Amino acid sequence: MNSVVLNSGKHLRTEFAFWSTGNKELDFVKNMGVELDRGRIVVNDRLLVKGHDSVFALGDCARIDTNPLAMLAQVANQQGKYLGAALNSGKDTAFKYRFMGSMAGLGTFDAVADLPGSGKLRGFTAFLAWRAAYWTYSVSITNKMLIPMYWFKSYWFGRDISKF
Repeated sequence: MNSVVLNSGKHLRTEFAFWSTGNKELDFVKNMGVELDRGRIVVNDRLLVKGHDSVFALGDCARIDTNPLAMLAQVANQQGKYLGAALNSGKDTAFKYRFMGSMAGLGTFDAVADLPGSGKLRGFTAFLAWRAAYWTYSVSITNKMLIPMYWFKSYWFGRDISKF
């Protein structure tokens, strides 16, 4: 059967079906006694937990009440930098999320990317952008040297699928 059945009973014909399970809140978050929305702690635009004046939440466990954001690493990273800067400077400004782009490698020399300013890319151009971003965001010098070696090895000798 080439279809997906929805809760309503409706069948959607499809050739491919991808299922992505959601994240579930941790027991720690559930048992904190704070307001939750879809399993995430409700915070204001300064990442303060609703009903508290000195408790902050960020990342996947937090949901900004006026502007819910996706549970992505770039959101959590920006929230962490914002909160650190806000606490150190004493400034009381709202958190503003800046979309950094979205990329996915699709196999050998193929990728898709949605980048601010560049628009949507696909194919080899997106593959080069994805590899450049991956390498650039590597922190250590060791990894910056090893990553191109791993890419070279996998290109010439194939992927090592013996490790699980």
